[in-house]
Amino acid sequence: MTVDQTTHPRPRPLLSRGLGVSSLALVLAISPVAGASAQTTSLRGVEAVKPGAAAPSDTALQRSAEIESRMRTVPTVTRLGPGERQVRASLRDLQVRQSVRLRGVQGEVGIPIGGREDEILKSGVLVLDFAYSPALLPDLSSVTVLINDEVVRSLPLPRSGADRTRVEIPIDPALIVPGDNRLNLRLIGHYTRDCEDPLHSSLWANIS
Repeated sequence: MTVDQTTHPRPRPLLSRGLGVSSLALVLAISPVAGASAQTTSLRGVEAVKPGAAAPSDTALQRSAEIESRMRTVPTVTRLGPGERQVRASLRDLQVRQSVRLRGVQGEVGIPIGGREDEILKSGVLVLDFAYSPALLPDLSSVTVLINDEVVRSLPLPRSGADRTRVEIPIDPALIVPGDNRLNLRLIGHYTRDCEDPLHSSLWANIS
C-alpha cells in the first residue's frame, strides 16, 4: 500500500542531499497464540468489542470516529485460514501522519507497531521504495532497518540506485513479540571523507 502523495512541498533540486522514502509497506501473516480465540483487530490498536462486553461510551465512539476521519488509508486484511490473517500496512496506517525528517550523520525514526498479546507472527516482509542523494559516499553511507533494536538489514546506497530503489526485506518472526513492537529506520550518511559537520544541511532524510 503506497502512502498518499497528493500533497508535496515545492520540489527542490530533488533529493540532491539526502534520502527520501516514498513508500513503506509492512506485510505480516498473523495467527493466534495456542489456546487463544481468534479476533479481528488492526495494527492501529483499535479492537472490536468482545461479546458480552459493555458498549463503548458516546465519548469513546466520538473519539473513534475522529480517528477514523483522519485516516486516509486502512490496513488491508486478507484471511489465510482459521484464525489466521495477512495484514498489509503503510506508514499512514501505522499512524505516521506526516513526513518525518531525519538529520545528521545518523538520523533515525522509530515507528511503533501495535499488536495483540494473544497473536504471533508467522512471517513478515517489509517493502521499502525510496530515493537518496547521489552525493552520499556509497562506501560510507547506508540505511539500516531495525526491529526491536535488532538489525534486520543494512542497505548500501550505490549511486546507480539514487533515483529509486525498491527492496523487499523478509522479517524473522523471532524478532516480533506478541503485543507492541518497534520498527526503526536509520540513515548513516556521509558527504565527504574529510572532517564534516555532523549537522550539515546536506545530511537529511525524508520519510513520507
